[in-house]
Amino acid sequence: MAKKIRKIIFTLFLVAFSLTALVQCKGTAKQEMKNVETENIEIDQKIVFMWDYVNFAWGYENHGSFVDNKGNKVGYELSDERWKESSREEELSYLESMEYGESDTHGKIDMSELEEYYSYLYKIDPNAEVTEEYVADDAGQRTLYGIVYREENIPTFVLIRSEGDCIYVNTDPYAKKIAEWWSSEHSIAW
Repeated sequence: MAKKIRKIIFTLFLVAFSLTALVQCKGTAKQEMKNVETENIEIDQKIVFMWDYVNFAWGYENHGSFVDNKGNKVGYELSDERWKESSREEELSYLESMEYGESDTHGKIDMSELEEYYSYLYKIDPNAEVTEEYVADDAGQRTLYGIVYREENIPTFVLIRSEGDCIYVNTDPYAKKIAEWWSSEHSIAW
């Protein structure tokens, strides 16, 4: 009988220990995500985030905005036919070389906030699942990308979220935080 009681107590102890360890791990992961280091961040790329709307129904439409490394929100229009067959990389190169002044911007993001979300951008798992749901025809597509440079001078477009004919959602927790922030910053209801 005493042996059975010791065995039950030992089993209960193991279960309690396992549950405690699991809760600690989840708490630590959340805490690490919450306390992403944002001090001494230098944003050395010209464009950090890019939001675009593209539609091929009833003509060609391509416009959007980007956030530069100074926090400026800059609108752009690339609906000219010459952009119809262009790649995102070609569009990015053009936008990076585009001259603009204060009158071309439509607001500014606080630098500490931009640095925080820039740091999240580089923490997104490149292998994170992106869910896809078909929802419409001829609605076009509104897409938010983060631009990262994992290799020198080679931009990678990290899909954060996209809606229109299809809904694409990056399931990485950092991508979700960026999507929520972008939605509140730009009054977009995902």
